[in-house]
Amino acid sequence: MTLLLKQSTASQEVPLGYFLDSADGNTEETGLTIANTDIKLWKNGATTLANKNSGGATHISNGVYYAVLDATDTATLGPLVIFCHVSGALAVRVECLVLAANVYDSLVAASDRLQIHAAEISNDLITAAVIATGAIDADAFASNAITGSAIAADAIGSSELAASAVTEIATAVNAEVVDALTVDVIADSVATDGSRPTIAQALLMILRFLTEKSVSGTTVTVKKEDGTTSSMTFTLDNGTNPTSITRAS
Repeated sequence: MTLLLKQSTASQEVPLGYFLDSADGNTEETGLTIANTDIKLWKNGATTLANKNSGGATHISNGVYYAVLDATDTATLGPLVIFCHVSGALAVRVECLVLAANVYDSLVAASDRLQIHAAEISNDLITAAVIATGAIDADAFASNAITGSAIAADAIGSSELAASAVTEIATAVNAEVVDALTVDVIADSVATDGSRPTIAQALLMILRFLTEKSVSGTTVTVKKEDGTTSSMTFTLDNGTNPTSITRAS
């Protein structure tokens, strides 16, 4: 079993044992004196062993002892191996893994959550330029082009999103909607009696009225997608009610 430890944190107890008699390999050694210099630590990436920073080990029961690691002992992330060999007993080895504080608190203490939040976006992980070039689309996901490494390499940043991306996306969507809702596409969608537009045409009229209109007195002219050709002309009374509607072919 690998013991999980919290990086640079004091008062972390680890069990050591069983300490068995070196002669018969069976008798539990319950009265050993174990100093901090008897406890050797191998830290991740080290080429030498370090003495436990302070304090030795205390007997618990049946030849099992405990040692208390401090912030110095647990300062290095990654594997940590504890070795202990005292006179009269066989050697003992314990394997540990030192985790970052937030990871330990998330996995062990249940007092935090793994850090997957807006901080990653604010560090320029997503940029509008990449979205604009079509680099992020269904094909890219299907071909596994969108990966953690790609995102980490400045793919999308919150500053770009805040500055212009939302506006650009809204403009692009609006243009796509206008292009898609042409009379040619929707002409056959719903049958009419000849005097009224289809439902789809009515929606198109509303959309154009909201986006492509010009007002002159009591006359409202709605342009087509080209911004020049008239699509509809509304004649209004003195208020806001239309008295006649002329729709271009």
